[in-house]
Amino acid sequence: MQNLTGSWIDKSTPAGSVRFDPKQQIPSLQVLRAIAACAVVYLHASNRVALTWGARSALSESIAYAGNGGVDMFFVLSGFLMAHLHRDQFGAGASLRFFRRRVIRIVPLYWLLSAIGMIALLVAPELFSHVHTIDLPWVLGNFLFVPWPQPSGHMVHIVMVGWTLDYEMYFYVLFAVAMLFRSGLYLLTMAMCASVGIGMLLHPHHPWLQLLTSPMLLEFLTGVGLAVLVRRVRASARVGGVVLTIGVALLGMGAVVHGPRLWSWGIAKGFEFTRH
Repeated sequence: MQNLTGSWIDKSTPAGSVRFDPKQQIPSLQVLRAIAACAVVYLHASNRVALTWGARSALSESIAYAGNGGVDMFFVLSGFLMAHLHRDQFGAGASLRFFRRRVIRIVPLYWLLSAIGMIALLVAPELFSHVHTIDLPWVLGNFLFVPWPQPSGHMVHIVMVGWTLDYEMYFYVLFAVAMLFRSGLYLLTMAMCASVGIGMLLHPHHPWLQLLTSPMLLEFLTGVGLAVLVRRVRASARVGGVVLTIGVALLGMGAVVHGPRLWSWGIAKGFEFTRH
């Protein structure tokens, strides 16, 4: 069998591990998706309520803040699903097909919403509280998934949640390149860890460079690692309960103590995800 850096072409299953069919749906993942979506919806709804009717209570503020973790859950899920579904395709000539399917899934609807938003901004800018000016580099950045600040220096997308798709598309690009090689997972891991390390050393200021070197990229790798782990290791219900408890504890701490996002939400989501 290939090691953790291999392409998983060999389907032999070592003793004590679980064989997974990549075409088989995992019901618990659908539950996690629903939880993540609800968390993000609550966050934005709560923010809108606060803007309209005033300040929130401390409890409501903490719950809304924790809602940010829904995005981190999606990133971990993306890493897991890409590695789980495409584990047999590294070095098998499937890279272009993979990326084309990702683009078809995301780009048309996002471009449509962005175009509607741009037109509305030109016609009635007073309707927008987060965007006030428009220029060509910023517009292109919105459509090409490249974070680019407005002339004022403010970094925001016409579709406010579009920044998450910048991360998703960047990960898909890296994953598609990795699929060109049988040892793609190893190369993907090394490249993403190196870019995060460079960011920690240089602290870039431009939003695009911040994306390329963001610690949040490690959340995708967390999902990839979990896909490898789930395939190779059979965990008992007791162990699953322990890691779930750790994840919930970290998430609760993240809602109260606003520490680094990767640890308070990203790694916490990884622990919760492992239980499922």
